[in-house]
Amino acid sequence: MKRATFFDIYANDTGELKVVQAKRTEVTVTLSDGTSHELYAFTSQVLKYWRDYLASLGLKVRRQPFAQLSGK
Repeated sequence: MKRATFFDIYANDTGELKVVQAKRTEVTVTLSDGTSHELYAFTSQVLKYWRDYLASLGLKVRRQPFAQLSGK
């Protein structure tokens, strides 16, 4: 499996940032046609598809507030 360098960024309550470098295994998605995509890119395209599809039906998709997303 391929490993890549990633950076985790943490912020505390005062806004100070801490950057931690880490080597992790890259995750890929292989489709039935044999094409492979990095998980992040694949997920982004799935989200884009659904946003576009719902918009074509006249449904508005609002961004989820970060506080709700992070469980605050």
